[in-house]
Amino acid sequence: MCIRDSVRAPHRFGNALAQSGSFWWPNGPDAEWLTHAIATTEAARLPVRFHLSAGEQEWVLLPANRRLRDALQAHGHDIHYREFN
Repeated sequence: MCIRDSVRAPHRFGNALAQSGSFWWPNGPDAEWLTHAIATTEAARLPVRFHLSAGEQEWVLLPANRRLRDALQAHGHDIHYREFN
């Protein structure tokens, strides 16, 4: 199960967990496609609880995790986010 499945089929998933998610991948025009899809959707808040965590030293993926967190929060989603050293 992944975050994408929770967004596409919220009636099937009540929780989504991502630890050190590679939300930046791939490089190029499709980079961070999930974050962009959430940020630009007009859909109502999903009935899914999101739990995201990332390491403070994971320099490639940490900014993308923060942007996904911000997009989810901006749309009022139930999100728990934590960074670890």
